[in-house]
Amino acid sequence: MTAIDLEQSSSIVFDAATKVYAGQPRPAVDNLSLTIEAGQLCCIVGPSGGGKTTTLLLVNRLVELTSGDIRIGEQSIHDIDPIALRRSIGYVIQQTGLFPHLTIAENIALIPQILNWDKARIRKRTNELLELVGLAPVETFAKRYPHELSGGQQQRVGIARALAANPPVMLMDEPFGALDPITRANIQDEFLSLKDEIGKTTIFITHDIDEAIKMGDKMAILQDGGVLAQYGTPEAILSHPANEFVERFVGEDRGLKLLTLRTLQRALEQATNRPVLMRRSEIQASNLPRIPETATMQAALSLALNSQSTAVIVTSENGLDAVELSVQRLVELGSTTTAPPKTSRARADA
Repeated sequence: MTAIDLEQSSSIVFDAATKVYAGQPRPAVDNLSLTIEAGQLCCIVGPSGGGKTTTLLLVNRLVELTSGDIRIGEQSIHDIDPIALRRSIGYVIQQTGLFPHLTIAENIALIPQILNWDKARIRKRTNELLELVGLAPVETFAKRYPHELSGGQQQRVGIARALAANPPVMLMDEPFGALDPITRANIQDEFLSLKDEIGKTTIFITHDIDEAIKMGDKMAILQDGGVLAQYGTPEAILSHPANEFVERFVGEDRGLKLLTLRTLQRALEQATNRPVLMRRSEIQASNLPRIPETATMQAALSLALNSQSTAVIVTSENGLDAVELSVQRLVELGSTTTAPPKTSRARADA
């Protein structure tokens, strides 16, 4: 049996992947076919019983396929020893799964030790990862035990441990679900800032559609029985729900959710009637609230409403140019910004 190349990110391909548990009348995952490109984060969402966690566990063979295939890169998981496969995949779960009797450094070092890395290499990698996830000073956190950390800090350690052996693929099963809302939002933001740097192909399970929209390059929406209802970018799915189930699942406020994905800069670039640039004297004299063009449409509307203003000033990246946008104009721009092409509609009639 072959092994996964640990030096680069790999695509994940589900090819008619099906799982039927013994004694069950219908599949838990039914004929699932989709491709997650190397380096992308795919959020899998859906109702309870939709096969989300089963889909995740099929990848590392903690649950075996009934039929179909899953490939990591060019390799079928059937051609990889199950133990070697699991050691080469990062895994993050909701309750972190840290061993309470081991220090933080020892928890992170588990897989590298199993892979027979030398002590110097393990120490270097552990320190790098603690820095990466924001647990500094490294010398202090490395010696602590899990119970000495907050929930958010423990989750950071869980992410660091999953990255320890530099796996090409990461599986994350509701990793932030047990955190309070403020900590959860902070960890989400931190992980997004790390995502491009670590470059891992990631499957991220969540019940929260807002989290999926925020975190995912792509979303796969499963419906009852593990049937793929729709797969695509969050923006494309919100713009063009494949069927009534998807439309209900993403919510009646999907138009507002879209505003979290669209920047002012993009909206202005696509506007057919672009506003006139303000003169320097107008910018200096105005008391309207200001927001950079890199902010989202939602942030601009929120700023206007919170400041009880009828308009905002949108400033360019260099800070030299600006335009004034009324609340009405913001709404118009948000509703007319062009969405990407429609996504695949897997079994839309199911």
